[in-house]
Amino acid sequence: MRCYLIYIVDKLWPIFFVVIVTQWVTQKFIEMRKPRLEMVPEGILPGSWKLFNAGGVVSESPYHTWRIKIQHIRIPRYLVWLIKNRESALQCKADLTFYTSQDQALFTMQGRWANTPEISLISPQSQQEKIIYPDTISIGYHSSEALDCIVKFDDEKVAYGWNNEAYATNGRNPKYKLGIGTYKVSVRLSGQNFQQFTKKCNIVLAGDWQGTSLIL
Repeated sequence: MRCYLIYIVDKLWPIFFVVIVTQWVTQKFIEMRKPRLEMVPEGILPGSWKLFNAGGVVSESPYHTWRIKIQHIRIPRYLVWLIKNRESALQCKADLTFYTSQDQALFTMQGRWANTPEISLISPQSQQEKIIYPDTISIGYHSSEALDCIVKFDDEKVAYGWNNEAYATNGRNPKYKLGIGTYKVSVRLSGQNFQQFTKKCNIVLAGDWQGTSLIL
C-alpha cells in the first residue's frame, strides 16, 4: 500500500506543480492588469479669469495655475510582450487637504479635474450640483488627467486652492486663501477599481508666481 501511494505521488506531483504555478501566474497577470497610478507635477500654466456681460468681456485678470498630473505606472519592459496595458482607473475623484509647514490642518477641498467642464459653461440649474458633486473621470493606461491645485493671480501676492467653488467666488475663494509661505498638501485619490492612495506635496508661495512652486 505504501509503495502504491509513493507511486501515485510520484506520478501526480508534476501535475500539482503545474496547476499551482499556473494559478500563481494567472493571479500575477490579473494584478498587473489592475490600475496602478502615480502623481507627478504638471508644471506652471498661464490662464485668464474673464468677466462677461451682454456686450462681451468686461475685465480680464491673468493668473498662473499649478496642477498635479495623474497617470498609470508603466508596466515593466520585461512584461510588455505579455501585458500591453492596464485597465482604466474608473470614477476617479480626489480630496486635497492643506497644512502649514508645521502640519497644522488648514482646510480640505474636493478636487477638480482640469478637463471637466467649467461651472460657468454649464446650465445654471446644474451649477450648484457640480459644486457639491464634482465630476469624476476615468484614466486610461495611455492617457493622463490633470488635477487642479492652486491658482495665483499675477497682480496679487496671495494664492487660492482651486476647485469648482472658485467659479462661484470670482476665482478667489476666501475659505481656501493662502498667504506667502510654505505649505503641505495631501492629495487622496480614490476610485471604483483601484486601491485608494495618498500623496503629499510641498508648496512654496512667493510674492510672485515666478518664485512659487509645487514639489512632489
